Amino acid sequence: MTTTSGERLQGSAVSETAGSMIIGAIETLLSWRALKRGRRDLAALDDRILRDIGLTRADVEYEYSKPFWRS
Repeated sequence: MTTTSGERLQGSAVSETAGSMIIGAIETLLSWRALKRGRRDLAALDDRILRDIGLTRADVEYEYSKPFWRS
């Protein structure tokens, strides 16, 4: 069976779309991971440092309680 150049181009477009979707999914996962890490690091700060940056423990608890996918 032979393929035409049009079939090859169509297959290439599908590959590009799938590749873009995979890259987008990986970027989303990395973003969620960074959010989770940042919230964990924020929660580890002591109250003196939180005061210095203008946050209360309640602010931190609110942020920390958010699901990982919510910014």
